[in-house]
Amino acid sequence: MGEALPPDPRRKAPRRKTDSVSSDIGEVVDLSATGMRAVTRGKPPFKVGQVVPLRLRITQGSLNLHAQIVRVRRQGLRSYDIGIRFVKLDAKLKRALQSLAEFGFIGAKTTGTMAPIEDDDPPVKKSIPKGVTASVDLPNYYKILGVTLGATGDDIQTAYRQLARQFHPDVAPGDDNLKQFLAIKQAYEILRDPKRREIFDQQFAA
Repeated sequence: MGEALPPDPRRKAPRRKTDSVSSDIGEVVDLSATGMRAVTRGKPPFKVGQVVPLRLRITQGSLNLHAQIVRVRRQGLRSYDIGIRFVKLDAKLKRALQSLAEFGFIGAKTTGTMAPIEDDDPPVKKSIPKGVTASVDLPNYYKILGVTLGATGDDIQTAYRQLARQFHPDVAPGDDNLKQFLAIKQAYEILRDPKRREIFDQQFAA
């Protein structure tokens, strides 16, 4: 999450690769504050120019958006590359998408319309600025990896490898294990990067 792609003058915001965001349209390849690219198996049931509802799912919950299909291109025998532009965005939702694309999570001060996912062990809930109609739940990435706030990079990498071997879909199939594996992977991507870890720590302590 967060790896910048080469700039494209046709796009209003830089796209970043992601593998910890899923959607009900297809596999999310890259993401920005204004759009995304997805790949789907089989021909998608919509046409260029059509505006469709879109839900992005992340560890924190889900974002409900409106997406305009700007490109549908066949890629291989069974997959299609889909270009998507987000429409009907307000400023808070744009900031939420930008934070998600760049850092892999939505900060407490960048909320948009967000539906939290229910969890048996709910993450720490942050305060909501007045006028925002959504809640923000920051996952405790340290707890997900089973490390402390002062964990070193080596500690984080060791914990990730142990958990990944336990919950990887090839070893432990099933939706619950896949959800856990994606959470572990996202936690690792955030905490191994000093810049994103620092920003997360600030948000988590707020």
